[in-house]
Amino acid sequence: MSAPISRCLFSALALAAVACGGSDTTSGPGTPPPVAASAVVIGSLPDTIGAGDSLSVTAVVTSSNGSTIASPQLAWQSSDTALARVDNSGRVTTFGVGSFTLTVTAIAPGTKTSVSGTKSLYAIRTVENVVVTRSAGTDTLTMGDSTQFSVVARDGLGAVYPGAIVSWRVSDTAAASISSSGVVLARAMGRDTIVATAIGPAGAVRGTVTGQAGVTVRLAFTKIEAGTEHTCGLARGGSIYCWGEGAWGRLGDGVNYPEWTSVAHPVRVLSSASFTSLSLDEQADSRSGHTCATTTDEALYCWGSGSWGMLGDGADGQGIPPHASSIPIRVGSGAFVDVAVGGKDTCALTASGDVYCAGSNYGDQLGVDTVTTSCLEPQVPNGYAESCSSSFVKVSGGDTFARIYSGLNTTCGLTSAGEALCWGWNPAGEAGVGSFDRLPTPTAVVGGLKFSTLTGGSAETCGLTMDGTAYCWGRGGFGELGDGTQQPSTVPIAVTTASRFTQISAGGDHVCALTAAGDAYCWGVNSSGELGVATSESCNGNSTYSLICSTQPVQPVGVPKLIGIAAGATYTCGLVADGSVYCWGGNDRGQLGNGTSVVSSMTPVRVKDTP
Repeated sequence: MSAPISRCLFSALALAAVACGGSDTTSGPGTPPPVAASAVVIGSLPDTIGAGDSLSVTAVVTSSNGSTIASPQLAWQSSDTALARVDNSGRVTTFGVGSFTLTVTAIAPGTKTSVSGTKSLYAIRTVENVVVTRSAGTDTLTMGDSTQFSVVARDGLGAVYPGAIVSWRVSDTAAASISSSGVVLARAMGRDTIVATAIGPAGAVRGTVTGQAGVTVRLAFTKIEAGTEHTCGLARGGSIYCWGEGAWGRLGDGVNYPEWTSVAHPVRVLSSASFTSLSLDEQADSRSGHTCATTTDEALYCWGSGSWGMLGDGADGQGIPPHASSIPIRVGSGAFVDVAVGGKDTCALTASGDVYCAGSNYGDQLGVDTVTTSCLEPQVPNGYAESCSSSFVKVSGGDTFARIYSGLNTTCGLTSAGEALCWGWNPAGEAGVGSFDRLPTPTAVVGGLKFSTLTGGSAETCGLTMDGTAYCWGRGGFGELGDGTQQPSTVPIAVTTASRFTQISAGGDHVCALTAAGDAYCWGVNSSGELGVATSESCNGNSTYSLICSTQPVQPVGVPKLIGIAAGATYTCGLVADGSVYCWGGNDRGQLGNGTSVVSSMTPVRVKDTP
């Protein structure tokens, strides 16, 4: 029997010491003697470890016969405790950069023999954290804008790691894109996450190290157009967003909403095309409601109701629900550069100046005397068939145009010289030809005026001459001609104002125009606050009922300076230079776009432009 061990085997620098001393034992009969440790091996480790890292290390103790010894006593030691320390469980923590040696000493249970193993390690700087930052500005981007993102990388000690290499991605490629250098381009309204993943330098990245930053993309428009109860805008980058009445897919967002559905905030039209112009209908009845637009590659897309074949897709259907498409259909691959949408028809202008129309020809809206096809109206007894064409036919007459414009029942075109010619039903004299006759071919507006632009409403047409003077013609019973009277006119008459305008837009029974300074003026019906200011006149429209109105231009209150204007049936919207839109007037179908669909507002409200 041996004497007790008189002193410890391990240095006081070890974070865990093996218990010293103890009395010798004698194995009982039939009990094998304790097995001495002959080797100890530190578990698998790389040659390098990150500065600031902390990891657990294991050791395997074996006997001379190669068997593994269970539950050995282990003591751990670092050669440089200023650089790395190890606790009694084998957890190593580094505090700097450099080389050190890790030593483990083991004693098998019941023996006095100790063995040691070592492992040389090198603590290096590694990328342990990445923070994504924006070079300037806030976390809200406007569509079409770009901005630089960068990263600050840090090592395990919290020090900045210069020269870190990252790869970039965004969580939603529809909302934004990002270059390999971290430049983000805002593409569509939404929320996105910018993600940077460390990929270098070689050997300095262990595992997945990422950083991220959230951004919001604000919707911004370059042009707006209004229909009867829905509005669409051409956004920066060429996409289209719409809001308001959603029935029959007229918003183009892929949803065929039931009739009288309000969509009180902008939704994106589902198309990857880049659009250049758009037009919305003056609704004829509950079966109508469609939108069309041209693209940068001179294609024509239409969506919404196709009751009378006005989508030009070869089909019609006047039931409830009508034939419709909630996704834009490419219906023309020719060189179309402009489009004008009526209540029951669509007309498109080619680059060569020719016009093609599709839809109902009941009132000669297609610009031809007759068409050989018809569409069935199942609601009418005996299946009344209305003259229509679900494919585009060329407008007769041989005239060529630079722009085209539509109202509810009449389409007009401007020649390159500014001459106005109109065709269609003309029930209120809105063709401006001195009569109420139907016009199967383009016919010159009387008076010899030269116009820079035109606009059509439900029963009136207005235009601006080259010097910005406003003229209107058609139904005037609600003051929509702006001449101070409540009388219709089949020829152009000057709007009573000294102002000169650069833009003009006719809605249901009101008209609005913009000056070069960005000031808005409106006239006509004001029963829903669509003129943007309280008025005291009463117009009876030559009928038995009266509506609040103004027969001369008045200036809306609280409207910012505008670069664009669009008049709907009972509301008005204005475009600001920063791409934001403000609307006022009727809101029963969400026409104001501010997220509500209940209260009308005479005061302008901002269309919702963030998610």
